[in-house]
Amino acid sequence: MMSDRLSQKERAQEERVQEERAREDVVVDRMPALSYFQQLFPESEALEEQLEQLLESGSMTEEERRTLARSMKSLLQKLVERHYLNHIDLYFADFIGQNCPITSPRHWLGYTFLLLLLSRAYGYGHTALPVTHLYNPKQWFQEVEDPARMAIISGFVSLLLGAKRLRKALTISEEQMALAQFWQTVLESIDLPLVRVGDILYLDRNYEQESVIIDFFAQDRSIALSDREVSFLKERLNHYFMAEKSHQAKGESETCLNWQKFSAANVLLNRLSVISGGPGTGKTTTVFKIAQILVDLHFMQRESQGCKQPFTILLTAPTGKAAARLSESILGQIRALQAEISTLPEEEERLIRERLALIPYSGQTIHRLLRIDPLTRKPHFDRFNPLSFDLLVVDEASMIDQQMLVQLIEALPEKGRVIFLGDKDQLASVEAGAIMHELCAKENYSPDHYEQLQHLIEEPLTDVPVLPHCAAFNYLSFLKKSYRFRDDSALGALAREINHEGDSGAEARYQRVDSLFKKVSSPLDLQEGEGSLFWSQLPAIPAELASYFKAAYSDYLTLLPKGRGIEFAEEAFQCFNQLGILSARRRGEYGAIALNELIRKILFPKLYTREFFHGLPIMITHNSIDHHLFNGDIGLILENEEGNLRAYFEGVDSARVFSIHALPKFEPAFAMTIHKSQGSEFQKVMLFLGDDPSRFLTKELFYTGVTRARSSVHLFASSAALKAALMGRVDRYSAIHDRLSQAILGLS
Repeated sequence: MMSDRLSQKERAQEERVQEERAREDVVVDRMPALSYFQQLFPESEALEEQLEQLLESGSMTEEERRTLARSMKSLLQKLVERHYLNHIDLYFADFIGQNCPITSPRHWLGYTFLLLLLSRAYGYGHTALPVTHLYNPKQWFQEVEDPARMAIISGFVSLLLGAKRLRKALTISEEQMALAQFWQTVLESIDLPLVRVGDILYLDRNYEQESVIIDFFAQDRSIALSDREVSFLKERLNHYFMAEKSHQAKGESETCLNWQKFSAANVLLNRLSVISGGPGTGKTTTVFKIAQILVDLHFMQRESQGCKQPFTILLTAPTGKAAARLSESILGQIRALQAEISTLPEEEERLIRERLALIPYSGQTIHRLLRIDPLTRKPHFDRFNPLSFDLLVVDEASMIDQQMLVQLIEALPEKGRVIFLGDKDQLASVEAGAIMHELCAKENYSPDHYEQLQHLIEEPLTDVPVLPHCAAFNYLSFLKKSYRFRDDSALGALAREINHEGDSGAEARYQRVDSLFKKVSSPLDLQEGEGSLFWSQLPAIPAELASYFKAAYSDYLTLLPKGRGIEFAEEAFQCFNQLGILSARRRGEYGAIALNELIRKILFPKLYTREFFHGLPIMITHNSIDHHLFNGDIGLILENEEGNLRAYFEGVDSARVFSIHALPKFEPAFAMTIHKSQGSEFQKVMLFLGDDPSRFLTKELFYTGVTRARSSVHLFASSAALKAALMGRVDRYSAIHDRLSQAILGLS
């Protein structure tokens, strides 16, 4: 038995060794599964026969290759129907297969299948593919939940290695060795549109995009400050950021590092910055104060140097909802400051308002910022026509995919400051890439940069790592203190526990999380306080859920008959936005679609069959630039003053009104997926993980859902689903962090 003192890494290594030893004795007979595969896909037999005939000659003509490609396409079409592949994967593989000049039938098959797997991996968010995945058939379609999956895998093993070879059962190690030899031959003998970095394979396009990102973040973008500027910035930092106090066990307190101040100082020393922080750590507050400091610095430089150029600030985010949320947060900061300075002497108030006017409160999507053509996908702003600004704030950076980031990087001016703002622990982009996670994988600063920070902050830099002989990520700052939840808050403890990286086992971790929740069986058990956590076990029948939904929406239902028009719409939004019903999935028994249908029936039993009715929440699913409505925007169908139904959406100053017949595509929004909820916050969250311990349940998904709540979370899940959500994780394959580390060390 392994010692309890072994580290998590050592345990994992030991388990892998034991698994490898066990494999030696495991014999896999793929013939029964192969027979089932041929029953499911009769066209596979014709493909196999064609391959066997062509293998006897060792080569094939152009016409034979095209015939083989048509047979392969027919087979792959069936996999599209079973959701193993999408149409893009199919057309990509078919185009390549019909046009590549390969004469070896086995190499052609390997080449086509390899590009198919790379295209498929990209669709699941991976920008690269480990070579070892090619050797292990279980990895080929691991995201698919289908009873016939192993039969389909066996079918492709048969096609690649040859059915004759598999008529004698092989051990797993023998099969993997045969596949390794096959793939090695394919990779060595064909001039593929691929790039291999160590054991990672890229499509050349993905490798080039990744290289652009690495080159950008590896460059030293530090700013040399004069003594006068340093002295000025010291004063401004002390003005905007108060000293932090840490409460000790005896009730005493001592000064500790203000991480907001640290992040601000780091931004002032770099043209490129990445700030990562969880909910309630004050990301927007920090950025707003940074903007104030930079505006103050601009006015100081303008007075001393006689420069009268304007100071331009731009706000952007990956989605329309995230941009609107950023706008709302900045506007709130501006209004709070305006109210605060109203009591100051007239001249002092005028000077502050003059500077405050330079800080915008209107954010826009990255697509809109770059003016990306919806048809050609080409941006108006690029390396030949860069943007113009002094400060660019990019919020919700974890939602930026690799291609979008490259387009943004190429449009950046040489001297503008850029701040990427986000939470590295949240879900990554729906598209390919996990950029924020890769950029924030390790915290470390160079000795020189550490000294500059120390000089600027004039506080002990506790818990700030300095490793001289390792890659220094000077652009990176973390906000480590939550101002939303107290240290004893159950909700804050849950968020920390989800991301805990310790040596304790899965069961111990589950028990710690379990102890944070209060088990409830009816709405009467819900006694909410700050950071409250409740858990109702699933499965539950719809009738049991009805009482929870009626109780959750009681304030909203009570409010609906009391008003009409724009002013009422603002009140309705305020009430509706108190609650978020989030699901881990879109489809299924507890998916967002099923929950929306169920809630409509429960809350509006006489109206739910209608497409529109007073009180119906909707979510836009397609961008409409003309309407300035974007995918993920939430609206309410309400009656106007005349009693006619209209669609209302929140605006900066007042609600926006649209005809219900002029809306872009939408769907009901009583409930939404956790993915769609990114960038939103609610007072209370009802979180449905379901009863199925699916591989799609990950700690990133769970963390994102939990951290949408400001006050309480009511979890609906089975014990198995909760365990899966705690232990699963999003693994997106790329080499950004490793390559970036090497690039930084090479330039240092």
